[in-house]
Amino acid sequence: MSLAKAPIQAVNSTTNTVDSLLTSYVDGAGLACGVFEYFLHLGEDRPKVLGATHFHEIFENGFLRPRPFLAFGYMEVRIDRDAQDVEDQITYLYKYGNGPDALEEPG
Repeated sequence: MSLAKAPIQAVNSTTNTVDSLLTSYVDGAGLACGVFEYFLHLGEDRPKVLGATHFHEIFENGFLRPRPFLAFGYMEVRIDRDAQDVEDQITYLYKYGNGPDALEEPG
């Protein structure tokens, strides 16, 4: 379902996936927050929503405040700033963690 149709067609028996694909951090973070806030304000009629984003601004600036029916999670990575090659600096651990974000850096 497209993002344009999701708010209209979503009901409490549907599950929606929202992936913020916009490249502008201002537009993308704002749009993602707006969509999540819209669904949260539907109360008992809200659908289940799984959102994925790379916009850390949402969490760093508290754009989405913690509340019931909203949970944050992240995929763990390890960063090695001493690695020679850029492709060796990030290791994806494929492990889910609870909370907005937690980067584990060596040492």
